[in-house]
Amino acid sequence: MVRKTLGAIANQSLPADRFEVIVVDNNTADPDLYIPVSDFVAGAGSNWKFIHFDILPGAKAGALNQALSVTSDRATHIITVDADYQVRPRFLERAEQLIAYLPDSSFQFPQAYRNVSSRTQAIADELGTYFSAFPASASISGKSLLTGTMSVIRRAHLDQAGGWPTETITEDADLGARIIAGGGSIHYIPEAEGYGLLPLCLKDLSKQRLRWTAGNVQVLLDPSDDRGVRASTSGTAFQLMAWSNCLVLLPLLAALTALVSGPVISAVICSLLAIAILAEFGPLFLQVPMKRRRNLQAALVRLALLPEAFHGLVQGLSGRKLTFRCTPKDMAIHSETTLAQLRAWSGVVLLAGLLASVIASHLAPLLAALFYAALLLSRAFLVRRFIEDSDVVITLMPQDTTTESTETQKQAA
Repeated sequence: MVRKTLGAIANQSLPADRFEVIVVDNNTADPDLYIPVSDFVAGAGSNWKFIHFDILPGAKAGALNQALSVTSDRATHIITVDADYQVRPRFLERAEQLIAYLPDSSFQFPQAYRNVSSRTQAIADELGTYFSAFPASASISGKSLLTGTMSVIRRAHLDQAGGWPTETITEDADLGARIIAGGGSIHYIPEAEGYGLLPLCLKDLSKQRLRWTAGNVQVLLDPSDDRGVRASTSGTAFQLMAWSNCLVLLPLLAALTALVSGPVISAVICSLLAIAILAEFGPLFLQVPMKRRRNLQAALVRLALLPEAFHGLVQGLSGRKLTFRCTPKDMAIHSETTLAQLRAWSGVVLLAGLLASVIASHLAPLLAALFYAALLLSRAFLVRRFIEDSDVVITLMPQDTTTESTETQKQAA
């Protein structure tokens, strides 16, 4: 997978003497995993380098900072590309055009996927609502956050921020927030220039969503932001809270309220529940031009991941140190059939729990609360364990007005 990613960089239309590639492999104990990558780099040309670290703290951010430390002094911008992403042949040319047009800005391209089929389209649609609803609107004022891959970052922005932050588990959003808080601009470019791999099972989707949610809340509440710039900048705050919500608790609240206060207040809670559902799922129907069936399937995916949205919110608010976990992207690990079954089971059960708890709250609220709690616990049991895998990031940096350099890093968990 990594060699295919590097091969796409090697096949760029931009002349090879206009960029350099620095591959940093960290925390990989098995030589059989990184030596093939090293051999590929050795044969790719004089502008390619490979560096290996047996142990390197700081996870993905730590590896990126190591790559940054050996980057050419002439570099003005850096582009990060995840291990599973294969970029288009003219990607670097397009980045060069953007840099020439707005040399003082950073840029973010959307995340797109190449392993999308009729059974995985809903996941891509659900993820796509983030870009169509949040970075796109924030881009008007130059306040779009970075999302880790397909990011074009001005070198001066990185220097001002002190490199990639290692204190949080979403170093991309953290860096973007620091750039914006420091007066820099980041623009969203709604053009897919690279395609990665979707995680193909509920467990991996859950792990990814949990990290995004908890990490972004952690960034928003970072104590180093003593002036409260992130929380007071609406565009930044809305993006950082995009994955978080408490919707999963509202049926319990409705049932328990009916138990202690009667049906009138419970009806008010149910009305708030309906409003919250519209606010949460509305973008799936309004922001993304899809057919009705695709809208419903995307909503099912969002519904299936509501527990992670709340769990991540709680983790981020806890203030404790969080652990960076990679999301497996190997297409051979999971089958689409398994994905479809898990997604349908999780989504349908949660939907049944939401509806049953609200309806039953007027008749047997305590029983409804216990029933819904049991459904959440059974779902948590399904996704109780997370697995580790490797991740690769490619960074590209224009060296001056006519020259670019590219830096690639690999992180293995």
